[in-house]
Amino acid sequence: MLTPKDIHEAKFKRVFRGYDVEMVDQFLERVVLEYSQVYEENQRLRTKISELEQQLASYSRLQDSIQDILTTAKLNAKALQESTEKQARSVLESAQLEAAQIQREAEAKLAEQKLALKQLIEKEQVFRSQMETYLYSFLELLRGAEALADFDSKKQAAAAADE
Repeated sequence: MLTPKDIHEAKFKRVFRGYDVEMVDQFLERVVLEYSQVYEENQRLRTKISELEQQLASYSRLQDSIQDILTTAKLNAKALQESTEKQARSVLESAQLEAAQIQREAEAKLAEQKLALKQLIEKEQVFRSQMETYLYSFLELLRGAEALADFDSKKQAAAAADE
């Protein structure tokens, strides 16, 4: 690429009927000045483009990293959700089994208590029956004793009357 220095140091051969040297030199000075500005602006823009390309590459890498992180996070979230659902099902199944076991135990205990109550009722009935039998026997015994006492008192009264 042509630099401002190349334009400034350009030398031309002098010929007889050529252009006015002073005008050419002035024009070249103006071209050098304007070309220098354009050249420097071009250099700044190239530097800026290089910096922006580096930033773009950095952002692109960052975007790739973010995309990888997002994908990993989605996978982890899905795995966590599946694990949580599996654990919840397991806890629910365990609770249902435990509830069924508790219900069976309660039903067995209820059956035992019903049997014990039935046995107590039967014992009460036997006890009542035995008590009634004892009371009737005692009553009969008392009646027999009273009759015996009446008989004895009649016997004594008769003996006293005989005497």
